Amino acid sequence: MTTPRVSVVVATYRRADRLPALLAALDAQTLPASDYEVIVIENASPDDTSEVLESLRAGFRGNLRILHMDTNAGPAPARNVGIAAATAPIIAFTDDDCIPEPDWLEAGLRTMVDRVGVAQGRTLPAGPTSAFSVTQDIDRLTGLYETCNLFARTDVLRSFGGFDESFGFFGEDTALGWGVRGAGWDAVFVADAVVRHEVTEPPFSWHLRRARMYAAFPKLARTVPGFRREMFWHRLFLRRRTASVLLAVAGVAAAVPVHWLTLLAVVPWFWHHRRSVRAGAWRLFARQLAFDLAVEWALVVGSIRHRSVVL
Repeated sequence: MTTPRVSVVVATYRRADRLPALLAALDAQTLPASDYEVIVIENASPDDTSEVLESLRAGFRGNLRILHMDTNAGPAPARNVGIAAATAPIIAFTDDDCIPEPDWLEAGLRTMVDRVGVAQGRTLPAGPTSAFSVTQDIDRLTGLYETCNLFARTDVLRSFGGFDESFGFFGEDTALGWGVRGAGWDAVFVADAVVRHEVTEPPFSWHLRRARMYAAFPKLARTVPGFRREMFWHRLFLRRRTASVLLAVAGVAAAVPVHWLTLLAVVPWFWHHRRSVRAGAWRLFARQLAFDLAVEWALVVGSIRHRSVVL
């Protein structure tokens, strides 16, 4: 049997309805079927995901391997099972809410030459979006190395143990990409390797729960060499926007006992959200404020927990 050039690794959990479209897209790749394998890791889903995968296996033209986890401890352990099972020198990661374009694998493989160890592909929303849509829109090398569209060298991933499972449900892909760079390999962006990411509109409470995951950024700053220097604004703030949130909070807190002029500290945060204010979209404005404060609280909690300050 011919050794495939690339192994596609997908971890799936409770998304049985999305798997037919994903596997159809992987089955329709322009790369010859003998040149790639697809490894789907079923992450102990409580629904009919296993049954759906088995029903799709028969019609798959290439090599589809289905592996099963006994328990769900997040995506990192499942993807590590995929890394261990891969037989190709290159691994392509995507997610179960994505649809790769037909030439996705060919475009990604063209990039994995010379000293390139990890390549981040272009990811586009699969439909219209709003301010709080859940999707991915990646048109550059972000430094986060989102696994919705990522290529990496198999032997390099194995050399440092693959995904760091201690990150849980957030940050494990970022640590992986920086691990490849730390091993002396280059990272590039490949615009021709396109994946379409599903767009969902969960309730606002979902976003507030998700904000807690930002507590992982201080851990990344402490454990990943170079991450703080390259990724944060002035090495301390997650981004300029979070700095404006802190300044606004400090201004409001100081205004009560001191002077109304301290409220000028709120101006940068209002500037970031000026479009909402100008349009009178006060509900969106209030939600953005609540989310920003939730993110900032998570960063403070993470900074204390990991003894590494990120604000």
